[in-house]
Amino acid sequence: MGGVMVLFLGKKTKQFLSVVWLLGVMLTVVWGNASSAKADQTAPKLDILFQQLKGDSLSSQQARKLEQQIWQLWIEGQDERANALMQQSILMMEIGAFELAQSYLDRLVQLYPQFSEGWNKRATLAFMRGAYDQSVADIQKTLALEPRHFGALAGLGTIYVRLGDFEGAIEVYEATLEINPRMDHLRLRIRELQALLQKQTI
Repeated sequence: MGGVMVLFLGKKTKQFLSVVWLLGVMLTVVWGNASSAKADQTAPKLDILFQQLKGDSLSSQQARKLEQQIWQLWIEGQDERANALMQQSILMMEIGAFELAQSYLDRLVQLYPQFSEGWNKRATLAFMRGAYDQSVADIQKTLALEPRHFGALAGLGTIYVRLGDFEGAIEVYEATLEINPRMDHLRLRIRELQALLQKQTI
């Protein structure tokens, strides 16, 4: 996320991102030499895609294509075993076999702790199971490895909404838009939450 973006956030979100930064340092120190292969989120092409995503002249179709390319790089593992575990976990989530999905994702993050999308998928599963604390913990690890993960950040905002923390959700959604300004549905959600907050003060 970086120090620049933290300046635009509220106290609660700053504290969250401070934990994310510390996790990033820990992950780098502990696992930095675990594999000579680069993890998905380190693909050099991502820098170009994120820069293009902020282009003012982008059409909606062009933006969706860039997002798809980013997700494709994120989800690509270091080897066939990582990809197989990811694919199996997604399949199990789709059919509602959450226990099996959990086992695949636990194995995935154990074997590939620097694979940010492994943590993000486990955060998604935890959210689906209503385990919000676990989901937030895995989102922190996702962002420690890939601070630009707009999917993980948007998911965090949704958790805040579920917990009734509308101000926190707005902060996180605004941070997400700093990374990916093409997520127009978040702007709508921010306006809805601001309206709800205004009604609460009346």
